[in-house]
Amino acid sequence: MVTVVLLSSRQLGFLNIPPEIRHTVDFVAIMSKAEAEALPPSTRAWLSRVEHVPIASNDGVLWQYDEMEALALIRALPGKPTAIVTFDEGATLLAANLRAQLDVPGARPDEILRYRDKLLMKRHVRAAGLKTPEADRLPQPGDWPSYTALAARFGPRMVIKPVDSAGTNAVHIVADEDAFTHAVKRSQQLSLDYEIETFAEGKLYHCDTIWSGDELLFTACTEYVAPTIEFQNGFPLGGRAMNPHSTLSSRLIDFAVDAVRALGVASVAQHTELMVGPDGAITFIESGARPPGMLVAQMYERAFGLNILTLALAANVGGALASVIMPPAVARPPLLQDAFYLVYPRGHGWVTGVRSPPDDLVGRLDMRSHTTKGDWHEGCRSNLDFTTTVLCGGDRDFVDHAYAAMTIFAPVEYAN
Repeated sequence: MVTVVLLSSRQLGFLNIPPEIRHTVDFVAIMSKAEAEALPPSTRAWLSRVEHVPIASNDGVLWQYDEMEALALIRALPGKPTAIVTFDEGATLLAANLRAQLDVPGARPDEILRYRDKLLMKRHVRAAGLKTPEADRLPQPGDWPSYTALAARFGPRMVIKPVDSAGTNAVHIVADEDAFTHAVKRSQQLSLDYEIETFAEGKLYHCDTIWSGDELLFTACTEYVAPTIEFQNGFPLGGRAMNPHSTLSSRLIDFAVDAVRALGVASVAQHTELMVGPDGAITFIESGARPPGMLVAQMYERAFGLNILTLALAANVGGALASVIMPPAVARPPLLQDAFYLVYPRGHGWVTGVRSPPDDLVGRLDMRSHTTKGDWHEGCRSNLDFTTTVLCGGDRDFVDHAYAAMTIFAPVEYAN
């Protein structure tokens, strides 16, 4: 019996595991006790075992499991695992450390660090001749240079963000002294390392890639409805799947593939954010060594008829099992139908009402509310502070109409 270790519960519910695989693979999930208690029965049904480990640290978006306890659990298994897999940004380095200590195939710590440390990441991408923002590491928040000194180097509009967090956690767009002072005060409250970079003007996209060795198995891009940082300002997070064969998508894919090759493809899956400037030039923003989060995988399944999480699992496992878990995919699949996803941020105040979509869209969207009347919301600090999600797929005309309506839709009513 083959053993595959899965770190974290994130996105496990969206995997599509063939029934015949369950007789030949022991899927052992390692996560916190709270995660285990929240697992839906449909996910538990195909997991052979669910083990608990303590959370050693938590920055509000990413949490780190206790490495020694995770290592002890894996060593206690009947046999050495074939693969150690995670779809969770915060567990990618832990997975690499465990692979190295247990001599399990897959990405090693030095390979994953290039995807976790945003400065190291940009250094590798820039060395490949690709455009990145000017960036540098900041000292401890109390010792930051003045706004004037930083603006002289990085321009009047700058981005200050943690070196290794995610989900727009503790990210600040700074364009004046007041915003800079707020960023300093907020950053002094958190035990994080920060970087500063030049603000990249333009429109934001992400490109997702999955590899088997040097072979590209899948790639597709999404056009964001707004920059992800705007989620904290009340805009929905999300976007539309792009046709991989369109001119712009092809440019984005080629750029993302070059960036990933510069970082190293051993991590199997990558989620890369890119900015297209007013002049059409592409700028690398950052990349994670994982499949996309939120509802992107489900949107891609509607758009391309392919479960990319299952594909990423197959690529991690490799060997003869890979083709059984997931048949080979077309690297740039055809767009079968238009699709989008949207995630709505929390506001501030008491929830006085939860709204339904416009009448002509009722029953034609997969819309799910995660709040109820009477809840109190403290606002939005990261991508985890959401109230409602929407998935939609269909023909171009319908999706155009639904997208236009839902990007300005307010699913929750508040009273302060």
